Amino acid sequence: MALFIRVYFVFIFLVFVTSVQGQGEQICLNLQREPLERPLPVIHQGPPGRRGPQGATGPQGTRGNSGPPGQCVCDLSEVEQLRERLNDISGRYERVERIIRNVMDHIGRVEVCPLGIKSGRVQDADMTSSSVYSSSYAAHRGRLDESGVWIALSSNNKRGAWIQVDMKVNTTLTGVVTQGRHSTNQWVTRYKISFGNFPDELEFIQDDDGNDMIFEGNTDDNSHVLNIFSHPITARYVRLVVWYFTTHISMRIEYVTC
Repeated sequence: MALFIRVYFVFIFLVFVTSVQGQGEQICLNLQREPLERPLPVIHQGPPGRRGPQGATGPQGTRGNSGPPGQCVCDLSEVEQLRERLNDISGRYERVERIIRNVMDHIGRVEVCPLGIKSGRVQDADMTSSSVYSSSYAAHRGRLDESGVWIALSSNNKRGAWIQVDMKVNTTLTGVVTQGRHSTNQWVTRYKISFGNFPDELEFIQDDDGNDMIFEGNTDDNSHVLNIFSHPITARYVRLVVWYFTTHISMRIEYVTC
């Protein structure tokens, strides 16, 4: 009987121990599996918020050190190349302009061959006019640079008044120099030139289109204004016909032959 009881308690003890070990293994399994079976957290990120206002500008930083000196760059950009070309063209234009100015100044200094009105080789009787203001202002008084002057009669103080030179023989002329009345406001501003072998058969110098040429005259009382004809003329008589004038028709003249 005692042996039976002892065996019974041993059996109960073994059953208890086995039960406790099984529960421990179950707990361990549950502890190992629980992290894998637990669902992962889901993070939902919303859209970015509106950008805030710009902050104030910070203080200016310190100035850096100067860089190394630049070097000449031969490969110019297109704009710089155009600028260089324009400068070159401008320089060439200025040089050409100076040359032209020098040539014109030289032409202005070229000595011409006067017919002889100023020198007196042309006689007083060989100078006539459409009218004279008085004997003191006859045609022969209208010699270049002389103190006298030819002045038209007041009733003839209009377009068409003229002063004429008889050269006695056919003479080739290439131009004319005109001058106003000194110390007054009187000069001829525009005129025509006619020529021929007879006073009643004169013809005007014309341009290539067949129009009578009108020459620009004086703009003051004492300056010389030289007009070279478009082509030389050869005749015995040459007549200057007034076209426009200032205040009163008054002038001094000289023809040139070269």
